[in-house]
Amino acid sequence: MILNNDIPTVSDLAYRYGTINKNDLDRTNEIYAENRGGMSHSQIMVNRKIATEYQVGLLKLIQDYYIIRKKGEHFGKIAVEKGFARHSDIESALEFQKREFKRAKLKKRIGDVLVENGTITPDQRDQIVAEQEALEKRAENLVRNGQDEPESGNKKVEDKNGYEWVLKQDDDFIRRVKEKGLASSSQISAAEKKQKREFEKKKPVSRIADILVKWNILTKTQKNAVLETLRSERNREENSLEKRLDIEVCETGMTARVGIDQKNGGPVELEDVKGLMAENGIVYGVFSDSVFQGFLDTGIPSFPVAGGDFPVEETGHVILYHFETGKKAGKVEKVKKGEALAELKLAEKNILGKDVRGNIVEDVSSLRRQPLLRPAAGAVFSENREKVFAGKTGKPALTVENKIYIHPGVNILEDADMRTGPLEKWADINVRGILSDAFTVKAGSVKAGEIRGTELTATGDVSVEIGITGAHIKAQGDIKARYLRNCTIETFGNVTVQNEIIDSTIRIGGKLEAETARILASRISAKKGIDAGAVGSDVTEPCELLAGREDLVVQRSQRIDEQKDQAKQRLQDLKDEWRQKNQQADQLFEKMKELKKFHDRTEKKKNQIKEKNSSLSDENSGNDEILKDLEAKLASIIGSLKTMNQEKKGLKNEKERLYNRIGEIQPAVETTVADLERDRLSLFKWAQKEPGKPDIAIRVSVKQDTVLGGIYSKAVTEKDYGPLVITEAGTPDTARKTGGLHFRHG
Repeated sequence: MILNNDIPTVSDLAYRYGTINKNDLDRTNEIYAENRGGMSHSQIMVNRKIATEYQVGLLKLIQDYYIIRKKGEHFGKIAVEKGFARHSDIESALEFQKREFKRAKLKKRIGDVLVENGTITPDQRDQIVAEQEALEKRAENLVRNGQDEPESGNKKVEDKNGYEWVLKQDDDFIRRVKEKGLASSSQISAAEKKQKREFEKKKPVSRIADILVKWNILTKTQKNAVLETLRSERNREENSLEKRLDIEVCETGMTARVGIDQKNGGPVELEDVKGLMAENGIVYGVFSDSVFQGFLDTGIPSFPVAGGDFPVEETGHVILYHFETGKKAGKVEKVKKGEALAELKLAEKNILGKDVRGNIVEDVSSLRRQPLLRPAAGAVFSENREKVFAGKTGKPALTVENKIYIHPGVNILEDADMRTGPLEKWADINVRGILSDAFTVKAGSVKAGEIRGTELTATGDVSVEIGITGAHIKAQGDIKARYLRNCTIETFGNVTVQNEIIDSTIRIGGKLEAETARILASRISAKKGIDAGAVGSDVTEPCELLAGREDLVVQRSQRIDEQKDQAKQRLQDLKDEWRQKNQQADQLFEKMKELKKFHDRTEKKKNQIKEKNSSLSDENSGNDEILKDLEAKLASIIGSLKTMNQEKKGLKNEKERLYNRIGEIQPAVETTVADLERDRLSLFKWAQKEPGKPDIAIRVSVKQDTVLGGIYSKAVTEKDYGPLVITEAGTPDTARKTGGLHFRHG
């Protein structure tokens, strides 16, 4: 099979690993081009004594890995398309393949790895391999039968269509020659006239490249260099037209995720993602454009794009909450321990679910392992898990992820620091003084005189009398303060600031209300828009203000992926360790077989000498020494076999221990991952409830170099402005037609 551009040549690898220098590389490629592939890069380097055979051998080993890796990626793609494996299974197998090559230079094929870890069966592996071989054979036949493009040597084309093909191909060659200044316009014009005369006289039409070489205008080396450049350009264009995107729908059909092949083609646009979803029938529970654009702007290779609606449980239940939720949640009074917070009730009609393709879903097996109700800190299930009660006295709250909390009240009449010790988790906290960085804080709502350097997670509002400095806050309600300095803020509510925001990163699910505040050296993204006083200064870094976007949800989604990876890593480590022990046991068994063969040969030789001694009783003195030596070898071999056998038993016990441990923690990991996915789906459902508002109002002034943007567009101010209002058109198409952002002064 011919190597494609994704596989480096041996000379490329030699240069990459420092075996040869740039001059050697250029010379090797030049000789290869002159010989038109008659000699391989390896042969050229060895013949020219640029590299030794040993060095070339190591480089070929590395090249073989690249080939196996590329075939493995193709194998994985087929496996996913057939539903035999998931993308995550393929990625794990490729990573294991890479580690094995680095560790022991083992060129293990991905199909074998997937069979060993139980992802696919041997029959499925063989089926995919057969399909791969058929595709490769077809490609080779296409090349062999001349269905590829004509070569650029002395090949002539005689018919009219061939002449037109030559003209089309020569256009690119002429463009490149002119760019490099290798030939003048008059010289190229003369060559084109010669082509035309050949065609008119019904002679084979020569290529411009060959004519210019024949006239000594170009050297063969120059011609080959230009043609090589054009081949690279065509390959890049073909890659850009290849499928850069794929879409994966989970086994239940309830979620869909897009993957981007970042090696092929240019940047992926919003329309590319939406077109792919339409082609694959992903029509229900599709996330908003602002979510897609947020993910695309991050440059990550994979992100979710749709989530269906799960059916209610088999009994036909829906949730009835016994406390105010949503916008009325602030009016909720305390409940006493033991009071009912929520329960499942029979639905008035049978409520079915829908998957991402719009199909009716009556049952999803994975849902039965996940209760519809989600009690969290301070809330507990009833025995039948159809009700949730308050586990303590406090204020109930329902989060964006649909988790039920109970927040008892904690009042501190001084600073909250090392003297007070860690605060009660998930309590409504009221600190008269300063909430410091002495401890990480997890709370319901928070009121404080000042917050300094605290890592704070809150399910409710955060209200500060003075200001917040050096803190990292993740909240679900509104945040109010006089100033924010050197902060990272993430909240689903609004952020209200009176005086200033300095050197801070803020992602808001609501609106930034800072009409009297000055904003300096900060990056702010607010879904519901931004209302600010003055932005930027002459002596600080420029600000970035973005409105209408879902950067908060995108950030939370990425964090969920990280948490899932962390949850699965311990399990993956155990599986890798089990595979390593299994491999060690196999290798040890092979050694034992070889040693047993040696033992049998030695035993046979000893018996032959004994028989000879019995027939020559008076002349066996020389053989006695040989027999003693053989006896000693046999004893040593038996000792080694016993030691190896003990080691083999130890490996077997270790494998069993690891296998049992994997079985113990796998259910917990799967539950954690499923729970995180439910969190993610809730986030996107929240994001779909209300559209963003890509509106920015700056009441006083904005400095030069400030970045202003909406969902689809960004702009940088080229000078200082006074009051300014920025809005964005509602769709990518209209945003492009109108230039994206609209600026209104005054």
